Amino acid sequence: MDFDNEENINNNDENISDVNGTVVEPHPSANSNAKSDIYDSYEDDYDDGFSAEDVRVNDFGNVSDEDYDTENDKESMRAFYVIAITVMCVTLLIGGFIFAKNVFPDSLSFDDKANTGSSQVSKVEPSVDDADTDVDDNNSDTDNIVSTEENINPSDNSESDVPEKDDTISSVDGKTELSASEIYASCVNSVVGITTEGTTTNIFGQVSKNASSGTGIIYSSDGYILTNYHVIESGANYTVTLYDGTSYKAELVGYEASNDVALLKIDATGLSGAYMGDSDNICVGEDIIVIGNPLGELTYTLTRGVVSALNRVINTDANPKNMFQIDAAVNSGNSGGPAFDACGRVIGIVTAKYSASTVEGIGFCIPINDAINIAEELKTYGYIRGKAGMEICAQDSYLTYGRGWFNSYAIYGAQITYIKADGAAASAGMITKDMIVEANGVQITSVSDLQTVLKTYSVRDKLEIVAYHSDDGINYEKKTYVVTLGEYSPQNIPDNYSSDQYGEIL
Repeated sequence: MDFDNEENINNNDENISDVNGTVVEPHPSANSNAKSDIYDSYEDDYDDGFSAEDVRVNDFGNVSDEDYDTENDKESMRAFYVIAITVMCVTLLIGGFIFAKNVFPDSLSFDDKANTGSSQVSKVEPSVDDADTDVDDNNSDTDNIVSTEENINPSDNSESDVPEKDDTISSVDGKTELSASEIYASCVNSVVGITTEGTTTNIFGQVSKNASSGTGIIYSSDGYILTNYHVIESGANYTVTLYDGTSYKAELVGYEASNDVALLKIDATGLSGAYMGDSDNICVGEDIIVIGNPLGELTYTLTRGVVSALNRVINTDANPKNMFQIDAAVNSGNSGGPAFDACGRVIGIVTAKYSASTVEGIGFCIPINDAINIAEELKTYGYIRGKAGMEICAQDSYLTYGRGWFNSYAIYGAQITYIKADGAAASAGMITKDMIVEANGVQITSVSDLQTVLKTYSVRDKLEIVAYHSDDGINYEKKTYVVTLGEYSPQNIPDNYSSDQYGEIL
């Protein structure tokens, strides 16, 4: 409102006009002093910086308090938004820390976990090196023999440090009980170190190289190596190092993720294969010897204990497995290594341990009979036959509905990243980008949920799938498909497959 011209207020007339020309009738009881008060009120409003559009006049010709209330409301809203944004930032910070602690546990302190008093069953993870460590890309592919990694090479010292084979040491015949030192001398050559090299992508999309170390067993003298799947799942380049320090590039023959078993192959012959025992005949209380590479640095370490219990159903990564329990010390890096009985026979693969600050000596092994059955299938076919699958690749994803922070919500599911032509899902009409949220009435919020459902069905069973479908990649609608399940095969993948890009094979 412009108050530079006092003609906006007519002091000589009974009626008073504002700048818009609106006539404001004075109150009957108003006198000349009221007019002066009105002028002062307008002057005050001018000083406060009100515009003409903001000023309201009441029945008495005075500026209404609604203007002040409006300004106070604005200040209140500003304060509300500041508080809301601050709370949201703090929540995101705490949530990000919790997420990072779950996804990248090795990069955070373990002391917090130790002091909580909680306990859990976890895989005996391979020892993981620094994620930013550069991996040597100059290895020769022609001779197949590569330089030995420092953290798994026991022969970095002089040759005299490696014990020579003593002909007087008792060999494993599967019948004679041996001492711990005899088992070590006779069996250590059938134990190998495994280094897995790959790349990881963090929550900010940054890609870095990593390397992890685990243990394996020479399954046969012609170069087959038996280990845990979780030892090799973090990469695609594998190096197997023998006890004498010789290293070989390895190829992945196949794996069975739900049972945590994998089979590698190196180009070597005449190896010292392990003597396989019969896990159906083990009993509680019998002696057991474990040889492995704890922490990826303390190579070919022997620990001993007893079989503590049989037929433990252990759940790791939402996959229950039948295992037997041992009390021999196992740590990160022991994964995939052998558990020997008193006669030097391999009766199990070290796989998991019970982790808590107040718990010691509770480890778990996959019975060797189960592992051998899987290894033979992998050796012959490259995968386990007869498992039901949708013949797709999928990864965890979500869709966001609504607008704004407070009015939107997310729908989580398993989104298809690859679909085999003429496969089970393709034949039902599904396409890439479809996000599965329900399977035969079971809610699906992740790929692991879908894997759990598929385990309960067989090849050629019908599965009713509810998914969010989009023809343009923008607008999604719910759609129901009836899928006749096919056979799961890890070979149903694109040529450039990587788990980071395509997720899990289903």
